[in-house]
Amino acid sequence: MSAKTLSEASNTSPATVVRLCYSLGLEGFTDLKLKLSASQPVIEGNLYTDIDPNESIQTMKQKLLLKMTDGLEKNCEKLEVEAIEKVVHLLESTDSIFTYGIGASGIVADDFAQKFLRIGKKSFIVKIIIY
Repeated sequence: MSAKTLSEASNTSPATVVRLCYSLGLEGFTDLKLKLSASQPVIEGNLYTDIDPNESIQTMKQKLLLKMTDGLEKNCEKLEVEAIEKVVHLLESTDSIFTYGIGASGIVADDFAQKFLRIGKKSFIVKIIIY
């Protein structure tokens, strides 16, 4: 984030953000970002690999958690509020919803369809299974 973006997110002014940095004994906003990034926990590089058959359950759990949280964070950064609101409006205004899935994505399509059925929407699933 820039100082301006942070100020908008915190309902303050960019000058207030910079003054906060100075009051913390930092040289400015860039210094704050550097200090924060340096304090991030270091993740072992071997946790970004696939699960191996001889690994401990604890290591497998850490790898799964890391991949899931990393994926969620990256997706959350890219999601635009306006686009989500538009999709929600479209889903609310329709009676029928079609979900599609090819291969393993068929499971996701099935899950979506079940969730839509629970909220009273007619759901149709098209799954293509490849052998």
